Amino acid sequence: MASFVPQQSSFVMRCVGATIITTCNRLVISTFDQTAKYIITKQHDMKREDAIKLCRYYHGEKECKLKEQTDIMFWEYERVWVHETLKENDTSFFSEMLSLYIVIGLKDFEKFDDTPITLKALLFDRFCKWRSGAPIDNVSEFKTFYKQTYKSK
Repeated sequence: MASFVPQQSSFVMRCVGATIITTCNRLVISTFDQTAKYIITKQHDMKREDAIKLCRYYHGEKECKLKEQTDIMFWEYERVWVHETLKENDTSFFSEMLSLYIVIGLKDFEKFDDTPITLKALLFDRFCKWRSGAPIDNVSEFKTFYKQTYKSK
């Protein structure tokens, strides 16, 4: 599991190559959680058609034919997710995203829906990129966004 180190004056979190620093009493979260590594490794066994079946917007087509900007964005995220999921012996793309997603407390969020945790972690990462503040401050809004925007179609 990820290690936590108490910090008195700042919060430092690595999230997909970016370092986020805020001034408050938080925890320093180390990267790459063993649970994340296990999940990613198991996912590499998936076949392309099985991965595509788990997508809501991307269906394996070469070009996006969707018209709404939000749908196009989700199509692209899912396309990238399928591509990265099928890379054998490469956990680098998902490792930090998934570790953060798990450590921040989202591991069991909508656990029984049909969206893989690595895709949710990717969506959370992208959601945090659009928003200000630390990822921990975006958890509640992400849950609403996920349920009302991503899963609504």
